[in-house]
Amino acid sequence: MSWDYAKDKRTDEQVKADYDLGKKMEEETLKRIGITYFMVNSEDEFKNLSEYTPDAFIRTKTCWMPAEVKYSRCELTYVELKKNQAEKLISVGGVYIHGTPTKYAVMAILSLSSDVKTVVGYCNKPCYRISNVDWKLYPQFSI
Repeated sequence: MSWDYAKDKRTDEQVKADYDLGKKMEEETLKRIGITYFMVNSEDEFKNLSEYTPDAFIRTKTCWMPAEVKYSRCELTYVELKKNQAEKLISVGGVYIHGTPTKYAVMAILSLSSDVKTVVGYCNKPCYRISNVDWKLYPQFSI
């Protein structure tokens, strides 16, 4: 398999700021969607490798499922999921949730279809770029 190269042009400082914002917004994204969840107390630290753990578990109608949660400060038409995270989610039957300022996507990552592009992208790491994303607007709540 060949990996197309899409250089991440952010500086280390920008990557750190995005990492910190993403960590802060993981739970906020789940709250905005209105999903029943609990966060996993992980040992994740910026630039340190650790054993993979999901960010949260979400409640479906029938069970609890592991979830990887990401947030982007800009609106996207596609998402990139790091290769190791995608493969781990497939092995545990997990869900990928991606939030932006106005919309979100929830995707079961059971396998990677042939239309998923392989790129070296986010943080210059091998990623799967998923373009057929079913984005939804956040629910509007009235008081």
